[in-house]
Amino acid sequence: MAVDWFEIADLSTDEARRRFGVVEKPQLALDAGSVGPWQPGGITEIQWNAGHELAASEGRPHDSFGASVGPG
Repeated sequence: MAVDWFEIADLSTDEARRRFGVVEKPQLALDAGSVGPWQPGGITEIQWNAGHELAASEGRPHDSFGASVGPG
């Protein structure tokens, strides 16, 4: 990606969404229980394990920055 992230660092969330075509999650999805990446269940067990394994292979602690696999 040829994006200068420092050049756009001051964009508001709304401006960044418009620039990259990222739409807000529809209310229907929220009503159905869809969660964001930082809420329990926001990542899959496979994603969490991949991060954990990468950190271990690099000899550092795993930090998921609050993301967690949700209940069953």
